[in-house]
Amino acid sequence: MEVELVEQLPKLEGIVVKQDIGRATVYVAVKGEPFYIGVEFDIAGAIEINAVLTEPRIGLSYLATSEEFDSEFLLSLTQLPPTEIIKKGDWFPNNQWRYSYSSLSYEATDAPGSFEDKLNEFLAYLEKDISGINALSRHTGADDLLVTVWHHISNGNFTQLYLTKGHVARLAKLGLSVTFDLYARGQALK
Repeated sequence: MEVELVEQLPKLEGIVVKQDIGRATVYVAVKGEPFYIGVEFDIAGAIEINAVLTEPRIGLSYLATSEEFDSEFLLSLTQLPPTEIIKKGDWFPNNQWRYSYSSLSYEATDAPGSFEDKLNEFLAYLEKDISGINALSRHTGADDLLVTVWHHISNGNFTQLYLTKGHVARLAKLGLSVTFDLYARGQALK
């Protein structure tokens, strides 16, 4: 793997500090890959490198689409501002086709972090308007939270992907299920 450089220094994608366990992880970009190299530090007392690992990139999104209802109606169902709005009849980015549906897209931040932390943050955002998300789901049939994970192929062992009882209860209140979309990239480790 080749670390991506900016002005001859590794490109840092983010730092996650966990004071409660005395650790911090620095996420470094890998050239041409969606995953990260994670440099984990002990920060309680003397700061020392604890481990160097590959860390997955995790994307979370909720997409409500409808061929029947226009985007203005969909927007009226919720107080949450979407990440993206598609209006039925608008041109695709390639200017060759028009959208046959309207949609509202909600996406978690692209910042690095653990699956559990990112899921908790995204659910907290959606929970700001539980009745709105329920209404979108009822009117569009969209009841799926999509979790996309890009791992380094490593040794083929992909861990740290689970739902707690709390997550399941929160998803149930929102009327959402979960689909996991998993990818493995890069060169396998010997």
